[in-house]
Amino acid sequence: MLSIILLVIVAVGFAWNLGVHYTGAVMGMPYAARSIALWPALTLIAILTISGATFASSGVEATVGLRIISDQSVRVPDAIAIVLAAGLLTLLYNYWKIPTSTIQILVFCVVGVGLAGRIPIYWGTIGK
Repeated sequence: MLSIILLVIVAVGFAWNLGVHYTGAVMGMPYAARSIALWPALTLIAILTISGATFASSGVEATVGLRIISDQSVRVPDAIAIVLAAGLLTLLYNYWKIPTSTIQILVFCVVGVGLAGRIPIYWGTIGK
């Protein structure tokens, strides 16, 4: 049970970092150009992010969750390692203000945990 709670906490931290990353990427320029004020920008990105995650992300979820490494071999500590590593890398890139691809970070972390844990990796998915 404790490991599930830790996974949820780590996932919320990763989600927060994703929100920071994409808010800056999408609303940074309009806000800096004074085309939109801070709170309307944050409200708009929050609504669109939640809508996109709810209605448009099932393909990405299926690919990353099921088609990179064998999901039957992934245990909760593996999932914690994946999400924690991806969250910390995203946090560092956000802090250093370096543009990056968060999906590439996540896929790299999934493959890394797969390699470290000797979990079968579906290299054909990576090749696509």
